[in-house]
Amino acid sequence: MSTPTLIAMLPRETPNAVRGALQKIPGVKVRGRKVHVPHHAAPIVDRLLGLGGVFAVGTAWCHPPPTAVAWTDVEARLRDNGEVRESALGDYPLQHQRDGVSFAAPLAGCLLHHPTGSGKTLESILWALWVPGPVLAVTRASTVVQFVRQVERYTHLKGYALRAASHTRKRDRWQNLEDYLDWCHEHGQRPFVVTGYETIHARVQDVMTLLPHSLIVDESHLLKSWKRWDVHPLPDRGDPLRLEVIEEGKANGGFVKAADDGTDRDVLIVPAANRTTSALRIAKIARRRLLTTATPIRDRVRDLYAQLTLCEPDGWGSWTVWSDRYTGARPHHFNATARDTTGRSNVAELVGRMQTILHTVPAAEVRASLPGLRRETLYVERDQMCLLTDAESKRFAREAAKAQKLGKSAMVEVQIAEASARCRKAILDRIEDHVASGQKCVVFTVRRWLSKALAGHIRGRVRKKAKVWEGTGDNSQNARRQMLDEYMAHDGAGVLVGTGDAWGTSVDGLQCSEAAFFLGFPYAPGDLDQWEGRFPRLGQTMPLTLYYVIGEGTVLEHVANIVLDKLPAVEAVADSGALAGVDAILGGTSDPEALAESILAKIGVGE
Repeated sequence: MSTPTLIAMLPRETPNAVRGALQKIPGVKVRGRKVHVPHHAAPIVDRLLGLGGVFAVGTAWCHPPPTAVAWTDVEARLRDNGEVRESALGDYPLQHQRDGVSFAAPLAGCLLHHPTGSGKTLESILWALWVPGPVLAVTRASTVVQFVRQVERYTHLKGYALRAASHTRKRDRWQNLEDYLDWCHEHGQRPFVVTGYETIHARVQDVMTLLPHSLIVDESHLLKSWKRWDVHPLPDRGDPLRLEVIEEGKANGGFVKAADDGTDRDVLIVPAANRTTSALRIAKIARRRLLTTATPIRDRVRDLYAQLTLCEPDGWGSWTVWSDRYTGARPHHFNATARDTTGRSNVAELVGRMQTILHTVPAAEVRASLPGLRRETLYVERDQMCLLTDAESKRFAREAAKAQKLGKSAMVEVQIAEASARCRKAILDRIEDHVASGQKCVVFTVRRWLSKALAGHIRGRVRKKAKVWEGTGDNSQNARRQMLDEYMAHDGAGVLVGTGDAWGTSVDGLQCSEAAFFLGFPYAPGDLDQWEGRFPRLGQTMPLTLYYVIGEGTVLEHVANIVLDKLPAVEAVADSGALAGVDAILGGTSDPEALAESILAKIGVGE
């Protein structure tokens, strides 16, 4: 569904100069006397026509955009629908979450710019369920399963993780999207499908059959490619293949552009084969679109274009027109056929336009209202795991040889370290997000050399954006204390990497962190309580998101189940409430079938 526009009728005697100026405003379309104007471009059109002495009839600025819906009305409708769990309503959504949903609810497209860890997933779910119709959520492949679990945590719906066809498992409840849609029809449930950026291009045709009414684009800054079209030279006019190529191109949404020089060097313009273009195809058929991000601009102003066009597909014009107006596009210094779009121009105008679709929450507001501790499962699917480097493979081989002489527990420790190393990419992606928001992070690992290797990867990823400290038992207590003092005093983004043994007990000062990652965690709830206890402490000034990293089908899943098996006894004998909620985070990471050959027996748990 195209972005709603309002129409202005120009006088017949409108000067060509005014018409030309209108066509340079992104999102404005001139069709004879009729001008289609998005709400946020109306003041610009008004000013331009005023300068040209032109009076238009029925102009868009006479009709203000939709206003926010009161949260009480949103909550009432969600209760009437009966899809949202009672625990997700009432006092549960924080004020900034309520404001975000209320702002976005009546809009055809909205961009939520909220800090990392502010609960954007819950906001997007409530926004989607405010109206009927199928829902599609697009997120990182590494967080697809986590998003589905959030859907099932906050609602009574069963979500579906749409993966690449080759990654479908026999144990999966639904083997394909068609099976899931049939199940939804049979049970009278609206479809709620979640897929990854890496999958969307390959599965775009399947998604189109869903006909999503509401589209959620999580971490929208990852879809920042402005390229929408590819150019392919056509065979000569006498070539018998020419007609076949043209027909195939048009079937895929392409068109022929004739050569400007009178020759037969015509070209075929087809949609670019990238994930942003595929997402845009889906955005055009969706009636509502919600984008969420903590960092809408990762590098340059141009990063906004793809997100704005996903939000309002026809409201921001072509890349050429948009970049001319807002990036100060100019000839490239080194490439005569390219344009330099690294700058910015008309910034106040762009900011003013975005206010009608952008909801921003200051970090200070979130930090004042968020709970002290949020737990999340960073679930890494098998196809998202890293291959081990040659050096890592050799290291694990040496560690395994040593562990065989030490016993079963040592072998499990090696397996945990190997699984943790293979989850590296998902952790680096999430750390980079927190660093981009100027936040501090801590990573606890189970092995000293794993901490050293991970710290090296983090330094390579964040470069000059954050300072990185690495400390293990190899460092003296004084050296670690100095690291901690520097970490606490550092003004800006920072990452501290170390082993849980070195930092997980009796250390005070890590409560200045805003995110913590457990890359491997202890079997005993008491030890786990100590690890968590480094953060929610007196003097804590920042809300914390704590990530439990779990790799699909790895020993990390089994360790999670070991902790779950031991929690009831701990809670019955000495329950301080410190680990309340851990069972909800670690639970459900494995099917019963996957535990048939559990390592529990191998390490003697329960004997």
